[in-house]
Amino acid sequence: MNIQLKDNILDLFKLEKDLSGSDKPEETLSFGFKPEFLENEFRSYDIVFNMEFKHREGAAFHVLYRSKFTTDTDITPSFKTSPFIFVNSPAIAYPFLRAYIANIMLLSGYDPIMLPTVNFQKLYNDNQKKLTDS
Repeated sequence: MNIQLKDNILDLFKLEKDLSGSDKPEETLSFGFKPEFLENEFRSYDIVFNMEFKHREGAAFHVLYRSKFTTDTDITPSFKTSPFIFVNSPAIAYPFLRAYIANIMLLSGYDPIMLPTVNFQKLYNDNQKKLTDS
């Protein structure tokens, strides 16, 4: 099966500036992702990143970022739960999200932040361990 990253789409971008004048908050980051498979699409799937972060300059951002993948064969049920979906696909798409966030921060007038690197293999292994321990 040949798999290709076809497109990246911003589903949601929300920016709120804290105008209270309080001390500069520390940067915080909440990050997650999930695969999405459409019923009538047998050769494509999406990885949707959900990210919320607070910038040290007092702005809070919420981003939903979708990476669309295509395949040259129909997607099987076993592929939908394979490590490729939870490790390789987000690892392929994540650098595009990192670049987008850095650029949008800069274009919005804030110091850019560099999102941390993510070990998707470790996330997958930890999740599998939780499932087997339950």
